[in-house]
Amino acid sequence: MNIGFNSSFCLRIANLVLQEEAEKGSNSVLSPLSFQVLLSLVAAGSTGRTLEQFLLHLGSENLDNLKLLSSKLVALLSVRRDDTNLAAGPLVSFANGTWVDRSLGLRFTFQSMAEEVFKTQVKEVDFANKADEVRDEVNSWAESITGGLIKEILPLGSLNQDTALVLTNALYFKGAWNRIFDTTRTKTMIFHLLNREEVRVPFMTSRFKFSYEFEASRIVKNLGLDLPFTNLAEFNEMVDPPCSNRLCISKIFHKSFIEVNEEGTEAAASTATTFVLFSATFPTASFRADHPFIFMVREEASKVVFFTGAVLNPLEQMTSSS
Repeated sequence: MNIGFNSSFCLRIANLVLQEEAEKGSNSVLSPLSFQVLLSLVAAGSTGRTLEQFLLHLGSENLDNLKLLSSKLVALLSVRRDDTNLAAGPLVSFANGTWVDRSLGLRFTFQSMAEEVFKTQVKEVDFANKADEVRDEVNSWAESITGGLIKEILPLGSLNQDTALVLTNALYFKGAWNRIFDTTRTKTMIFHLLNREEVRVPFMTSRFKFSYEFEASRIVKNLGLDLPFTNLAEFNEMVDPPCSNRLCISKIFHKSFIEVNEEGTEAAASTATTFVLFSATFPTASFRADHPFIFMVREEASKVVFFTGAVLNPLEQMTSSS
């Protein structure tokens, strides 16, 4: 299986988000890769029709193929480089984390697979009595992995006594341009917005920095992956009966950040799923980015898309979607 394969489903999530935010005139950025790894981990704990639906939408013939691709992606992301020498290659940091309620317990086979294939850190916690403390712990974990760029992947009130399980990942990227921009040549120029208004921004391409966050369950369900959110969900490979017959996804939170300047690009993303129990090289070209544009951060050798987004207004710092 080609490691360059990005789940068309995860790219469809990205395209829908970009389209919805573009209609509002808002910037957006997200990581299809972060979604793909997390949904693959969730799929690995499912069975029956739920697993069939995951495999259909994630584009895998069977679970073994999905695990193989996931292991290759995690291996690609696990190559850490020295951030003091970005000329030798970008710095990439990635981790998966699992927080499971002590009353639940993961199946041994799932936990072993999660640790071996997805390099997941697993921790037993007490959601019933310490939900806010667990939320702080997950947020601190994501902040650490992302170099401080993602400070709150789980918003206030996202965890409570009904929470059974949280699966999350965090991704950090920092890379330098092959040809560094001369900061002395940066100057203020006009950027044309979609509504025909104009703003003045510092230019090399156009310098920008913003974050974007949204709750993805609505989009995921609308695209056809809906069984994991219902009382028909089957997670028999994730937890033992009788809880496996009562476990379903509650929310999927995603938050991303990107900054592009004369030195290079710094970006981060985190995706968290909460569960509850229910009763190539091209010639140099001139690119004048003075109009709204779509961008992509892609690993060239594998063709894996780390981040994608759209800049509608370089002056906009924060976007949140319900």
